[in-house]
Amino acid sequence: MDFSQFIAFGVLTLLLVSVFTDGADLTEKQENELNGIAREIVRCTRTPGFSLFMLNRDQGITHEYSQGRATTSHGFCIGDGTRAFSAVLLGILIDKNENVTWDTPVEEILDTRTYLPDMYRSKNLNLRDIFSMRTGLSGMDVVPFAQPYDQDQLIKNLRYAPVVASFREKYIHNEVLFSLVDKVTRSLGGESWQNLMRNYILGPLEMKDTFFAGASTKDLRNGKKIADGTVHYRAQSRSLDFEVYDGLEIVAPASALCTTARDMYRWFVFLSSDGQATDRNLQLIKKETLEMIFQGILPRGRDGDPMTEGYRNPDIHTSYTRTMNSMGFINGNYDGNEFVSQDGSLPGYQTLATYIPDKRTGIYVAMLGDEKPKNFVAKVLMNIASLDYMLRGSSWVTSQTVCSLMDDMEKLHVKPMPTGPRAVGQTPNSREMEDYVNTYRNYAFGDVEVKYNATEKDQLTLEYGRITYHLQTTDKNDTFAMHVFDGPMWYSTKADWYKKNLYAVFAAAQVRVDEDGNEVDEDEDEEGVHYVERIMNVTIAGFDSQTDPVFAINPRRPYYERERRHSMECSAPSSLLNSPAIFALWVGALLSTVGTFLR
Repeated sequence: MDFSQFIAFGVLTLLLVSVFTDGADLTEKQENELNGIAREIVRCTRTPGFSLFMLNRDQGITHEYSQGRATTSHGFCIGDGTRAFSAVLLGILIDKNENVTWDTPVEEILDTRTYLPDMYRSKNLNLRDIFSMRTGLSGMDVVPFAQPYDQDQLIKNLRYAPVVASFREKYIHNEVLFSLVDKVTRSLGGESWQNLMRNYILGPLEMKDTFFAGASTKDLRNGKKIADGTVHYRAQSRSLDFEVYDGLEIVAPASALCTTARDMYRWFVFLSSDGQATDRNLQLIKKETLEMIFQGILPRGRDGDPMTEGYRNPDIHTSYTRTMNSMGFINGNYDGNEFVSQDGSLPGYQTLATYIPDKRTGIYVAMLGDEKPKNFVAKVLMNIASLDYMLRGSSWVTSQTVCSLMDDMEKLHVKPMPTGPRAVGQTPNSREMEDYVNTYRNYAFGDVEVKYNATEKDQLTLEYGRITYHLQTTDKNDTFAMHVFDGPMWYSTKADWYKKNLYAVFAAAQVRVDEDGNEVDEDEDEEGVHYVERIMNVTIAGFDSQTDPVFAINPRRPYYERERRHSMECSAPSSLLNSPAIFALWVGALLSTVGTFLR
């Protein structure tokens, strides 16, 4: 080994030692107190797996803790926490492309027309709108998990996405628009989002244990330690098949990243190094670009839900607020310190990372469990306690008080739930089961197919994408409770936190039919034509958090698509001016008119 190799080896050794200094500057008493808080959170939430990593870069303090079926080297899928990584990736790619900014319309970047529900959104949608979630379009929540179609079809269907707010008016959670972000990263970087993420971020930061959800990246997960996503079923922990998360691939830049506590430490080191990689000779992203990504764009609102706005005095000792959406981060304040955070909530995985740029301090907490409020409270309180210890050596949260604090804070989430129909053993009306059988379409969500099998206890089923729901009659006419009994998505209606959330409500109308029962037009006046009542559509409550989609038999296309076609037809004459021959004729006619006027 020559001298230069010796020096390089020494530097690498120092880097590795510094990366995993385990609580070097916490006293034994502080470590015991902090670990005691974590143990109590594990006990009170009954989570089967917990992982924590903490960093105060200025003071050189690190600490890690894990318990149960997870270590700090086990991967947890971080859901929405992925967006911050995607924002940094795009920041790198945009800095390399002089003609593109965050405000450049997406259809200009892709050099193809983008179809959204109205012309203004279509023409003006940019990356800043998508990342801050201010488009006003419903998130179509069920689509990534049910996988009724592929990403290309999803992008086509965005023109029919339900409009629930004005453009750039307010925060509406939306991941399906990140299908466009996937296309943008490929357009700017020339490769898939996954490859670009590995080449520009995961590789340089040595985040070797980070991986992606999705069927196409299954081979890349070989050899990785994966914490099994876990929900509670009949008060017992039950693991989910990783196949549950395959659909996240179509919105990969929003929610497909899975990482470990130790790799999140490396992420914090990168953030606290102003965009430099572990090798300090490599500036991955400009400092000013990273600072811009941190800047708040859109207020999250004050709807009273702590998952939206955080916790404020006097409800808890010290506020932990979530005030703004920035480029993939959630901005807030704790104890006078402004932070950016990455909140991930998926079935089976709950994660939260808080980073304070001015203090170069980061906390990452990962838990296995449901998306219920108590788990949200738990990860926030663990972040709070960890920040306290990193910044001042003690916390107002203690192992003796943390569980009672969770109970008190959980009450802030409770909202009156509407009473749903009561399931019964037989239909409350005289309609035959076969009357519901048909294919119903929603132009945004796709098709659902209702089938009937008389040999299996008069079983009525509804198929949507890869999910088959069993329809159980209720005490309300034409209303069915939806249950999934088999397959990877069983948890979505059967696990303790998720059950009794889905209903299919059918609606009938009078239609004109001939003697054979075939529908006829209103203007036809043939002998034997008469009216009968038939099921025409089904509304599914629970497919989306913002709206209940209606699926109909032979539905009309929404008006705004025809409006766009009309606009394009009206603009056709202007496009003819691009033809030199037509332009010459137009100019000649104009000059002739002017000459006649002058004479």
